[in-house]
Amino acid sequence: MSKTSPDIESIVRDFATRIEAVVRAQLSENLSSAFAVLAGNKTSAKPTVAEPSKAAKAAPAVAAPGKRKLKLTPKGTAARKVQGQYLGLLRGLRPGVRLRVQKVAREKGVAEAIKFASTLK
Repeated sequence: MSKTSPDIESIVRDFATRIEAVVRAQLSENLSSAFAVLAGNKTSAKPTVAEPSKAAKAAPAVAAPGKRKLKLTPKGTAARKVQGQYLGLLRGLRPGVRLRVQKVAREKGVAEAIKFASTLK
């Protein structure tokens, strides 16, 4: 049995029906624009972009944070290179052979596994 009150249930039901109506409206709009493109009427399929409000135009722009620069040591770079070689070799192997290479990597290290996998190809 549900422990929520009838008021909360009615609010949730109302919210769900509103969301469903919005999704149906968007789907209908997307379908009609797709059919317009197929029919050759390219002008009606063009999406409309709303103009920004005066408040948005007047607000100072805040710079978005840039992509973080990855700082790797030479040792880290070498480790990534070896890992890439290992994964690249694993990709081309059959499942049974791949398991043998992974076992060598666990027991003797990735460098030995690379040597072993390159002899199998």
